[in-house]
Amino acid sequence: MNSATKSHRKQVLAWLIWIIVLLVFARASENDLSVPRSELPVLAGIVTYDRRDGPLFLWKYRLRVIIRRQRRVLRRTRHRVVWATRLIKLALRGALTMAQIVDWLTQSQLRRHLGALPVLYGLLEVLQVRDIINRHCPTAAEVDHGTVALVLILNRLVAPRPLYRVADWLARTVLVYQLGVSAKKFNDDRLGRTLDAISEHSRDIWQDIVHRALVQADVDLSVVFYDLTAFVVHGEYTGSEHVDFGFAHNTPMDKRKFKTGLDVSADGNIPLEYALWA
Repeated sequence: MNSATKSHRKQVLAWLIWIIVLLVFARASENDLSVPRSELPVLAGIVTYDRRDGPLFLWKYRLRVIIRRQRRVLRRTRHRVVWATRLIKLALRGALTMAQIVDWLTQSQLRRHLGALPVLYGLLEVLQVRDIINRHCPTAAEVDHGTVALVLILNRLVAPRPLYRVADWLARTVLVYQLGVSAKKFNDDRLGRTLDAISEHSRDIWQDIVHRALVQADVDLSVVFYDLTAFVVHGEYTGSEHVDFGFAHNTPMDKRKFKTGLDVSADGNIPLEYALWA
């Protein structure tokens, strides 16, 4: 009974001591408000920790991250080694050819058509074709008319396609990366709107581009050739102002035709001007 009473008294005394200590510190903080919070005395043996401040022991956290990362690398390496071993065994048995293995290993690579696009694209940029078209045909659309016309020109020069297949061709070329525009934006409706917009300013656009070429290449215009070429057409063309029967060199008389007059510089064979004739 006495031992139990003594133990109870010790607990009460311990609590009283802690209460007195807390009151002393609280009183000291009230008397001196100028003391920064960081300089207040801290109870010995008490460590505060907030998860928002980050890990308490950084080296443990970093070690876990490194170990986890290395495990992932090892698992991927082991997976690749296992599959490579299986493919080699199949190849040795004759079940797979080396071409099939190479194709399987490189299937994640991007394949884009290059061809003459870098040269032609650079030439059109030197002639400022895109800027000239945008100056004559401004638009608030996401893809400007100059960019659409640039794609159409390159398609006609490299691999002509009907309008509804231009987007498919563009998706397989490097132009999607150079232009920074998705190939889906170049559907046949969008191409048609650009052609309609350009048709109203075709003469001015042509003259500006030719002028740019003449200045850029310093073309000599002292000699200019004029050529008249006839094109035979099939059909009625009842509403056409230029298609009709008539005489033309190396064309049958019983076929409808139209003629194109073209001025070409002797220096560089650059077409300067054109016109349609009946």
